[in-house]
Amino acid sequence: GVLASIGQALEVAQDGDVILLKHGEASREIKVRPTDLKPGISVTLKAHDAANPPILVMDKDFTDKDSYLFKVRAGRLVLEDLEILLDPGTADFDSRSIVQLGEGAQCAFNKCNVRLRSTLKTELYAVTFLDAANMAKMEAPTPPAARAELTECFVRGKGDLVNLRDSQHLNVEVKHCFIVLT
Repeated sequence: GVLASIGQALEVAQDGDVILLKHGEASREIKVRPTDLKPGISVTLKAHDAANPPILVMDKDFTDKDSYLFKVRAGRLVLEDLEILLDPGTADFDSRSIVQLGEGAQCAFNKCNVRLRSTLKTELYAVTFLDAANMAKMEAPTPPAARAELTECFVRGKGDLVNLRDSQHLNVEVKHCFIVLT
């Protein structure tokens, strides 16, 4: 079916779903409100037309000081053939991330163009690994280390590729990427 927002699509997503994203005629930008992936599922967000991909931007109406486009506590999120722009504008935020990952969560960027545009003191990150103190603890065996993968991506701007907030094990794999960050 056709849904009006990425948040709505992720609410009804099932394990293994591929969600095709298509921008409007007036603009390539798709505003994204901070969205949590349902625990335990793997979902891919992919451009409907890789030659003319949408640009994912954070909805400016969302004003939390420390925010994200996507939070994955347990599961896997793949972003493919997309452009992603983090630009807090003139607002005063502490940090912004494309993806926040919990213990054992995974994300992958495949053939993405990522721009981090900060004009103030806002810290920008492609991926933030959440600290264990801010996550709800479950009585379960220790999950595998969180994992971020970037394949054939172009990442540029003012910010960091990875933000590690706590001393923990993580895996970051970068293949065939061009990364220019200040």
